[in-house]
Amino acid sequence: MKYIFLDSNVFLHFHSFESIPWNKELSVNEVTLCIAPVVTKELDTKKYSERTRLKKKAKEVISKLYHYVKDEGGIISTETQILILANEPCDLTFRENSLDRNSQDDCLLASMLEFIAEDDSRDVTLV
Repeated sequence: MKYIFLDSNVFLHFHSFESIPWNKELSVNEVTLCIAPVVTKELDTKKYSERTRLKKKAKEVISKLYHYVKDEGGIISTETQILILANEPCDLTFRENSLDRNSQDDCLLASMLEFIAEDDSRDVTLV
């Protein structure tokens, strides 16, 4: 199992996340797409963007994420599932890794680091 942390830009500026053959792209059998709290917040913020296309895409992505988690039990396909992380990274993770809580990229990295710390055998990638 490979765990893929997706940046919000993947959702907003590229093909629809569920149409990408993640397992083939990464040469693995199964993948879990991990959505960090900062990504969820960014998508929610973009729903109110002045840019019509961005607003539409953010709403579409949030709707799809909700569908897969609520209606499909997190299953996108036999090879791909989705996991939305609920907890924000703790302050200690930011301090120990010289990360800035005000940086969205650092928040994403902090979420990844805590996810790995729960089980250091996890194979994790950032996209």
